[in-house]
Amino acid sequence: MFGLSTAGDIERFRVGPGSVTALRVFGGDRIDVIDAHGRQPVELTVLAADPRALAEVRPDADTTVLCGLLPGADENGYAAGRILSLLSRHRIEQHNARATRLFDEHSAAGSRAGFAVDGDAVVLVAAPAWAMSLSGPDPNPPSEVFVEVRRADPHRPELRDLPEPLAEPLWDMRIDAATASSYELREGQFVQIIDVQGRQCSDFLAFDAHALGDGHEYGLDATTTRTIGGGAYPQPGLSGRFFDGRARPLVEVVRDTVGRHDTFALACTAKYYADMGYPGHVNCTDNFNATLSRFGVAPRQGWPALNLFYNTAFDAQH
Repeated sequence: MFGLSTAGDIERFRVGPGSVTALRVFGGDRIDVIDAHGRQPVELTVLAADPRALAEVRPDADTTVLCGLLPGADENGYAAGRILSLLSRHRIEQHNARATRLFDEHSAAGSRAGFAVDGDAVVLVAAPAWAMSLSGPDPNPPSEVFVEVRRADPHRPELRDLPEPLAEPLWDMRIDAATASSYELREGQFVQIIDVQGRQCSDFLAFDAHALGDGHEYGLDATTTRTIGGGAYPQPGLSGRFFDGRARPLVEVVRDTVGRHDTFALACTAKYYADMGYPGHVNCTDNFNATLSRFGVAPRQGWPALNLFYNTAFDAQH
């Protein structure tokens, strides 16, 4: 697990005991690893086309944390899958990976190890953990470490890697900001929607393809879905389906790592922006109208879409 905070041109990461995180760095950056509580070893692995990307780094130890990673479906396994993909992308066998070991059981609290970055790289920072015996003469519980990255160019746009797919993908695409795209799915297939950079809501529509072929539009109906499911929006489990206006299920939610969405408001419209003083502003409804026209879907002034990742909460007054 890791957390991120920023202060100007410095990004600060937390690496919990027994975990590993990946940091993308660029030439001119500087990275500092901090043993905040003391006596906590760190395994630093550099993945780069140029082995001298971090000139001071000399691999001298096995990577105990990397060797113990197992891909899986839970949150930790999901993160592990991304790390293993990074190793594979750099043609490194998991059990052959090497690390530079920082700190040891005698390190003082607040100890630092700093490195200048001479070339673009991905740096894996791991904090090994071990079974602690309280009966020993000097118990030393594993602890978190912190990493500070000072950016040479704090305005450089960060490109994030996508998480591991839930299954082997047949097709993938990125939906650029302020655009909409449409695609066809077969019964039994899955669609996985990922908020790549974070803090980006997205509107989702679905239609019965067979009905469209016959000239009838039957799409997601939020009111019908709320009535049948008994909740604001479907969640994985018995109440995980979205229905159309005929009360027929169209899609089913099988995984949701967010848990807050919006099924009440329309996708943004031209009127919404015009009322705010921005006439002609690009909007989701017009984008939907454009991309759905090839299926014969009639344009609307407002689409009642499923607004994924929209942080909707309900109070005592609903």
